Amino acid sequence: LWGVSYLDCCIAMLVETPQSSTSGFAGIEAAAGPAAPAGASAGELALAQSQALKASGNDAFREGSLEVALHNYGEALQILETCGLQDFALRATLASNQAICLLKLDRPGAAEERASAALAADPGHSKAVYRRGWARLLLGDGQGAWEDLQKAVRLEPQNREVRALCEEVPEVGSTRRSTT
Repeated sequence: LWGVSYLDCCIAMLVETPQSSTSGFAGIEAAAGPAAPAGASAGELALAQSQALKASGNDAFREGSLEVALHNYGEALQILETCGLQDFALRATLASNQAICLLKLDRPGAAEERASAALAADPGHSKAVYRRGWARLLLGDGQGAWEDLQKAVRLEPQNREVRALCEEVPEVGSTRRSTT
């Protein structure tokens, strides 16, 4: 309207949110830190913020702080969605990372949903396929688990972890193996 783009509005909203806000965006501008070059566009700033939150989530995951990691990945996704950024690879990675957190938190239903969201962004995301298969196995969906895990094996044929999980679906797996 006055020469301000949609992304500029998104960034202004993110940066200007008071610290007491419940939106979770307060202070994210500091998280982008040195990753955001001087004079960066609104889109570049939002992307840098999302990447910084992903890195923070990865650190929290390595430290075993799964809820913190889950939150950071969610915040990063929210920035991408709010600002309309179409970085499908980053969206898939963030949602897949949420799925592994949820699996480790023993929330397979939510993990399956997040892995499916990752696959909606990138159908060939091998970790998301594996994680959805794992979640489906825990949910008792042997057929769905088998299909996902077989796709994961095709995407990563050398991955021992994927092959080992395939062996946990023996009744479906033995039927499938004998017909192929």
